[in-house]
Amino acid sequence: MVQQKVTMDWYSGLPVELPFGLIDIEGLPVPPINRRLPVSCRDDLILLDGEPVPVRMTGSADDALERTAIAIEACGPALQLDAGEHHLEVAPGRSTGIDIDRLVLRSVGSGASSASDVLPAVRVVDWSKTSRDLVATASPSPFWLVLGESFSDGWRLSSDAVEVPAAPVLVDGYANGWLIDPAGHEGELSLHLEWTPQRIVGIGLLVSLLAVVLCLALARKGRRDEGTDEAAVHLIDPRGGLAVTGNRTAVGVGVLVAVGAWSNLPAWPVSAPLLGVVMGLVLAGRCWRRILPLLATVLMATAALMVVIDQVRFRYPRDFIWPTFFDQYHVIGVLAVLCTLAEAIRTLLARRAVRPAGRPPGRQ
Repeated sequence: MVQQKVTMDWYSGLPVELPFGLIDIEGLPVPPINRRLPVSCRDDLILLDGEPVPVRMTGSADDALERTAIAIEACGPALQLDAGEHHLEVAPGRSTGIDIDRLVLRSVGSGASSASDVLPAVRVVDWSKTSRDLVATASPSPFWLVLGESFSDGWRLSSDAVEVPAAPVLVDGYANGWLIDPAGHEGELSLHLEWTPQRIVGIGLLVSLLAVVLCLALARKGRRDEGTDEAAVHLIDPRGGLAVTGNRTAVGVGVLVAVGAWSNLPAWPVSAPLLGVVMGLVLAGRCWRRILPLLATVLMATAALMVVIDQVRFRYPRDFIWPTFFDQYHVIGVLAVLCTLAEAIRTLLARRAVRPAGRPPGRQ
């Protein structure tokens, strides 16, 4: 019998199927399970400076089968550590069947008091996407401040009360940590965390805003009117089907547009020749000249509507992988962009085809 088992994906928050595994084979005798774990020492789980450290597990087999936490304890002589750096390594669970998630080393004579008895409490004053303002209660000894997010040198810590290290160090294999020594400071300690790369993003946004304002100003001012000897008269086809180019040029441009569309939309190969045909008909004056921007608007609105419908139906988590849930609608947006580009080409060719009277063809 095959049973489907799922678990929640840590990144997306969606259920994913677990890999294949054998639970039971009918017809084979199952030996009785020892309800207590073996109390013998094992030296294949922990290495300290390359030397094995014997430990034993304490708990029941039921806890192990349920994958609940099981305690381990040293079963050899006390560790003798010299001053300086030491390398502590645990064996991977895929080779031993046991995942060691946490180790606590305690000095002899320290008693059974927990480290949490002397750790300061941390209160969040302000929390945003790029900064944290924290207040830690008084502490008589140094302590670690851990930010449980993926490690990055972009995080910086500062404090007006004591000197703290600005750059983080790797903690727990993924998080950001700072060792804070409050020596000489009494009372609460104010701390500030900031994601410094956001400053560059802010500068980029400001430059982009200034560029948009400049473009709008230039568009409003327009080109300087050089004047003409005679009044320019433009005749516009009231039917909206003004021929921009000859038939041969229209066919050539349509083929180029079709090739470009095919290279950008391999998933929808039929759309490329259709877009090329529409482009050629518009240039030859045999199709409504506003059909391309209309298609672009309809396609983009359709893609946006489908995204909204799927989001309402499935409640996708709004995180950095959110756009990947709508890959099936990406081609619709690309097709809308291609229609917009084709309309830009048509507009450019139309402006080149219509020249003011009395101006030589070489001047614009």
